Amino acid sequence: MLNAIVILLVTVLLTAACDDRGPTTPTPSRTSSVQTHVRGQVSDTLARPVPGARIAVADGPAAGGSTTADYRGAFELVSNATGGVRLRATQDGFETGTIATVWQPPTSVEEVRFHLKTLAPPLSITPGAYTLTVTSDLSAATGTQSASCEGFPADLLRRTYDASISIRPRTGGDDFVVALASPTLTNPPGVTCLGNPNPVIRGCFSFQRAGQFVGFEIENGWGWDWIEEWPGFRYLTIQGLAPTSEPVMSTDTSMTIPFWGTFEYCQLKSPLNHYSSCYRVPAEEVIEYRSCSSRLDTMVFTKR
Repeated sequence: MLNAIVILLVTVLLTAACDDRGPTTPTPSRTSSVQTHVRGQVSDTLARPVPGARIAVADGPAAGGSTTADYRGAFELVSNATGGVRLRATQDGFETGTIATVWQPPTSVEEVRFHLKTLAPPLSITPGAYTLTVTSDLSAATGTQSASCEGFPADLLRRTYDASISIRPRTGGDDFVVALASPTLTNPPGVTCLGNPNPVIRGCFSFQRAGQFVGFEIENGWGWDWIEEWPGFRYLTIQGLAPTSEPVMSTDTSMTIPFWGTFEYCQLKSPLNHYSSCYRVPAEEVIEYRSCSSRLDTMVFTKR
């Protein structure tokens, strides 16, 4: 009797130890009486939505099921399957994308994201020296942060810089690094755009391309800042976002990039220092503040 009890205890302990290891691979799909789903987004490599993309279940009990992404690139697949599943996203003009995920319970808000690579020929970008002209369209601009766009210094809505474009290889594509040169864009000695962006580097940003579009986000305070400075604690900061709905226009000698931009001008009682942008400065330190935002801003790179 004692031997039988010992054998039973050993069996229970071994079973518990095996169960405690946790899964090392996705659990195979199976059916359940509970409704499950997978939600997600389909975009290109620049985060633009890919509406109309077809998302299909590639394996498991729900194989063959499919849905279509809406105008935002959003989709939801509903099933009663559980466990692991592979999804496939297809759309004309893009490479097929595949994601391994799991069916989620009804209360889950977890999402998967497809980033489809376009089949369109890439924009031709030649590294080298350029003149960069950045312009804000005042006719389409609006004020932000409760400040009026009216009264913004007109000469600061069109800026020209010496610029260079360099390639920085990365997995899945290339980064194109832009370095600006101007007496009003000051950096610590020896600091370059291709180096470590710490301390703050002024007049640098990078972009990626997908077909005839480029994508970037210029936001002051992330190491690469676009800030000009003049005596009397006067500053111009430029921030921006691309792509827009319009592609890049290019010729053999120039490249025009549309972007959503914000130009900020301020005069302060003391240096801008670590605030990195005029709107972050405490109100009691501000003598004058103006801001203009427009979806019709442009960057024109002209070869030198």
